[in-house]
Amino acid sequence: MRRRRPRTIVDVRLFGARVLPTHRLVAGVLGAAATVDDVNDAVAALALGGPARDAALLRHRSGPRLLAALELGRRASLWPSRGAARVDGPADVVAALAGRLCSTAPLWVVVLDARARVARVVAHDRCSSSSSSSVDAALRSLAASILQDTLAAGCRRFCVASAAVAGDDDVAISVDDFVAIRAAAAMVGVNAIDHVVVGDNGWSSLLRQGAIDATDARYR
Repeated sequence: MRRRRPRTIVDVRLFGARVLPTHRLVAGVLGAAATVDDVNDAVAALALGGPARDAALLRHRSGPRLLAALELGRRASLWPSRGAARVDGPADVVAALAGRLCSTAPLWVVVLDARARVARVVAHDRCSSSSSSSVDAALRSLAASILQDTLAAGCRRFCVASAAVAGDDDVAISVDDFVAIRAAAAMVGVNAIDHVVVGDNGWSSLLRQGAIDATDARYR
């Protein structure tokens, strides 16, 4: 049995979002169709925090809407009215590319400044060839080019992103390639943070997968 619906929009308009308690804010996001039980369950899920919170919200019938609102709020805090976007994780790397990954330029480097903000975004060609010696030479050339782009921007941190093409085994760079690029970067004091692969169904991160170790405490 559905219980009485909480008043939502009127509260926000009268008092503003900053002064309202959490359950009123949640009710405002869920909308007029939400019941008191819906709101209370969502507030309880939010209180969990971390991965447990996300899992609980995904079980809630309006949870995806709340997760979307939370992500929008997080991104809004990372994209100030002035200055470059901040990158605190792989989702921010994807956002920094703004759909620029394509088959003609499948590999991109997102250069970050000391405040974890995007300083430069540069396209690169695939690192692939028919012979192992050519692959090694291409990898060294790619690493040198990436380091040049990073240092030229006055930065010492970068992430790599590449496009995943369905049915195409010729990926831009492999895990071993990224590890080699990271080792070359470390020799000159540059931190290669993560490699993010973007496909039609979303993105994956070598760091999130555990394929590489974390080297930057601010990036998760």
